[in-house]
Amino acid sequence: QQNIALPKQLDSYHHLLSFGRTMLDKLAAWQGDFNVDNLTIHGQHHFEEMAQKKQGVLILGSHLGNIELCRALGRRHSHVKINALVFTQHAEQFNAVMKAV
Repeated sequence: QQNIALPKQLDSYHHLLSFGRTMLDKLAAWQGDFNVDNLTIHGQHHFEEMAQKKQGVLILGSHLGNIELCRALGRRHSHVKINALVFTQHAEQFNAVMKAV
């Protein structure tokens, strides 16, 4: 047996709320409406250092993050080329909704 806590009363609500917020953030990022100054980027100094040295960097993101916010990062560092690879096979319905909007 694993010591995994049972879901609490509002866990599903909080999960869906977080998903909805992420969806709105994605839309804002695609529209260019995300203010880069409002971002908290953990380990940003590492990115800044590599950008100054003109060295490549690999940024890994999960579904808990928002890879689309790399667009905002790219606006701050317009001289840096950013290539984002996103695995979308398991997100067909989500992607269809995002394309429709």
